[in-house]
Amino acid sequence: MARALGPSAATRYCYDQVTGAPAANRTAVIYADAAGTVPADIRSYDGSTAPGPAVGGSIVPTDTVGQLSLIWFPDRVRRLWARVGNGPIFPIDADPTGLIESLDVGHNPALRRWYAALAGRYGSIASVVVMGDSISEGYGATSVTRRWLQVLQSELRSRFQPAGVAGAAYPYISASPRVSPIPADYPRTATAGVTQSDHGLGLRSAVIPAGESVTFSFTGSRAKVYGTKGAAVGKYGIRLDGAAEVVVDGAAASTSSGVLLWDSGALTAGAHTVLVQRSSTTTASPGNVLLEGLVTYHGDESGGVRVLDASRSGATLATFTGSNLWHGALGAVEGKGLLVLAWGANDSTTGTTPAAFKAGLELLIANARTAGWTGSILLLKLPKRGSAAEVTWLAYLAQMDAIAAADPDITTLDLRSRIPDQGTAEATALGLYVDEAHNTDKGQGLIADHIATAVVTR
Repeated sequence: MARALGPSAATRYCYDQVTGAPAANRTAVIYADAAGTVPADIRSYDGSTAPGPAVGGSIVPTDTVGQLSLIWFPDRVRRLWARVGNGPIFPIDADPTGLIESLDVGHNPALRRWYAALAGRYGSIASVVVMGDSISEGYGATSVTRRWLQVLQSELRSRFQPAGVAGAAYPYISASPRVSPIPADYPRTATAGVTQSDHGLGLRSAVIPAGESVTFSFTGSRAKVYGTKGAAVGKYGIRLDGAAEVVVDGAAASTSSGVLLWDSGALTAGAHTVLVQRSSTTTASPGNVLLEGLVTYHGDESGGVRVLDASRSGATLATFTGSNLWHGALGAVEGKGLLVLAWGANDSTTGTTPAAFKAGLELLIANARTAGWTGSILLLKLPKRGSAAEVTWLAYLAQMDAIAAADPDITTLDLRSRIPDQGTAEATALGLYVDEAHNTDKGQGLIADHIATAVVTR
């Protein structure tokens, strides 16, 4: 938990709405919401680093030049709203240099399962799985290596990776990434006749008919192919480094996703390819195969930190709560340490009410646990998408806090208080966004930096 001192110098001045002169020696009410309906939980500032008592009525005076008095903002909140008299409401921001941390910084009880997984990294895998939409799948990054998931993995490994363990660059490679355009360096290619289906991590599987194929490239020491089995699924043909085809029958009485189809076993560490096609031995009709992805290792088969991408561009919560075809794949993840949920950008612009958003997020979490997730869960409170309504976004963030408050293994990370919204002068000056929702390489790095800082003991 953390309080910040504010308002910042850029947002501290108040002006008379009629004359435009400084609103000197006046009072302002400070609100938690842009609509001005909820008084903020602010504390008085006496010049020390300890917040004072609650400010009565959330009423703050201005000085002789119209500056608001300094106050301590609520825990983990970096933006509030102020109104002088009957004037318009306006935002005020915390001063980023005036941050204080409480004594439990670096130890969040809700992350104890993740801390335990991380502590066991010398003898077992500690995995982070990220579920979300195009913001999480990396739209806007100039390279796969610049996606915030990859940067997060690098930052965690820089501190926690066991000595001598390189770790797979891409622990999970989707057979059908949905970010568009697919980055040129994404380590998967497909022939023209390969289409999409909705199975596996991120509900991103590839439909491979006769004569078509998907090829994965990786540097590592082992690989595993995951796919779907079912009554209408044909035979998978799998080739490692151009060797003879290994045939795996995809037929089953009922549909199952997240099925381990093939394991390379130990490989000479280095560059490898895995090609997957519909085997010519398939006789069932239609007999296409449904390939989900490739799990790779580079010395981290039994230890180290891994970050897996389970996001899908364009998704809302309903995309995942309306399907169980990702459950098996999530259940198959090794070393379930931390599930990061980054939702809201698409829901907030497609009519999902705050109550429905909360219900959807709760259902997604319940489904993940039913699928076998046993680790901690982190809800990201992202900056507001440019076209999303402020009142809706504030309500979404409040619903995340409510979910976390009711569950000992869930916590939130308020990125909005740390990263300016798209469209603000600060965000533009810093070069954080490529459009109203997605981040530049710099913005991707900033997300990763804040997550990495928040989820480790220190």
